[in-house]
Amino acid sequence: MKLYASILGVGIGEMHELMLEAEKARIDGFHFDISDGCFTPNLTFGPWLLRSMRNMLLAPFEAHLMTNNPERYYDELSCCTETIYFHPEASVSPMRDINKIHSLGMEAGIAITNDVHVSTKLLENVDVMLLLLVKPGFPGQSMQQGSLERIDMLREMRDNMKLNFEIAVDGGVKPENAALLVHAGAQRLVSGSGIFGNKKPSDSIMKFREVV
Repeated sequence: MKLYASILGVGIGEMHELMLEAEKARIDGFHFDISDGCFTPNLTFGPWLLRSMRNMLLAPFEAHLMTNNPERYYDELSCCTETIYFHPEASVSPMRDINKIHSLGMEAGIAITNDVHVSTKLLENVDVMLLLLVKPGFPGQSMQQGSLERIDMLREMRDNMKLNFEIAVDGGVKPENAALLVHAGAQRLVSGSGIFGNKKPSDSIMKFREVV
């Protein structure tokens, strides 16, 4: 199990200090939700934040592009990000996007919500599948009903097809449900309020490790 800390909802003024504490507690990476205010109603931040943080931290970064035409950000993110997730319904050509991300030396990930289905060809070429367990773009939500079943179905599909992508989950992920998520098949847990909610990320990270 890999644990990634989502910085959505963390204030800019305290972000660096909290991320440093999470890194000292051996977080596996940091997750940045980039929203353009069009694909999702809210506006977050741009690639500039990842660039500004990159030289201060050693843990891997991953960018979740909740944007239309996500391909416009790939080149800019390639210098500061190890993984990029995009939404296939927001892309002109998802397969071309996967190839472009790979050509820049990054992992290609696809993010999906409840009502989005992904073709076999994309599943065969993607590195990570990110299941969103809440409405995308808003921090602090509770995990939707049926989330465990969705994870289990994706895991079963991957295993039956003998594919190698990792399963990541984001939304309502907390120490209280981490063991259930991993048991269902999640390999990469993304948590924001579950790590930063009590302002002591090191304690939260330790709790995640203990329960899993």
